[in-house]
Amino acid sequence: MSVQIPRLVIPVSPFTPHDVVWDDEKIARYWDYLSKVPAALKNCWSKQVGKALLQYVRRKRVLRGRILDYGCGPGFLVGELLELVPEAVIYGVEYSEDSAKLVNHRFRRHPRFKGISLVTSPPTEYDDHYFDAVFFTETIEHIRAHERLEALRELLRLLRPGGVVVVSTPNEEDLEASKAICPDCGAVFHVVQHVTSWSRAGLQSIMEAAGFSTISCTSTYLRSRPSLLRALWDKIQKRHLPHLIYLGEAP
Repeated sequence: MSVQIPRLVIPVSPFTPHDVVWDDEKIARYWDYLSKVPAALKNCWSKQVGKALLQYVRRKRVLRGRILDYGCGPGFLVGELLELVPEAVIYGVEYSEDSAKLVNHRFRRHPRFKGISLVTSPPTEYDDHYFDAVFFTETIEHIRAHERLEALRELLRLLRPGGVVVVSTPNEEDLEASKAICPDCGAVFHVVQHVTSWSRAGLQSIMEAAGFSTISCTSTYLRSRPSLLRALWDKIQKRHLPHLIYLGEAP
């Protein structure tokens, strides 16, 4: 007598185009995955132009003391800070557990590396006015609207009076141009999880609303090998400059 084994039927959701609603779990899942993809790490913004960003900042402000990379990702800017700012000790904050583990392991033996703290939401573990500078690079465009001011006010809390915040974000990004759709379920999403596009006026306004005093807010073109002639030519041609850099001071 043969025994009939019932077949396991896995329901398949119908293909329905819909915008992804990012929540904490989806964001962590997305970045945990990308932290293990070599091609994604190679194309990371801070790996490509992190050194140029530091050169830009150091023309305007001296960097020393305790420096925090808030939203450090895979840690390329942490590495540049350790190499180029010998007067500083470097800390990090990250939302992705896998990314935090990666950076902590990579720099664990460096004497001026003080570790990456894993957070799910503000506040962080650090005391008020603990840092001399906070970098918030390519992060504000990922933060959902209802969390934005809370995150920026946490940066303000962490900075000593007169300390500097450095914010970078794409300049007037066309979000729709970088969206993709999942061919299985129809989920539509920005390929690097951006949720907001920023202009100079918008970025300066929200930073000042959070309590910062503006030093500068400038569109520019950061390059791994900066060229003064190329920068002047871009300005003459009035080309769109892709990088928006805000420097602010804690009162």
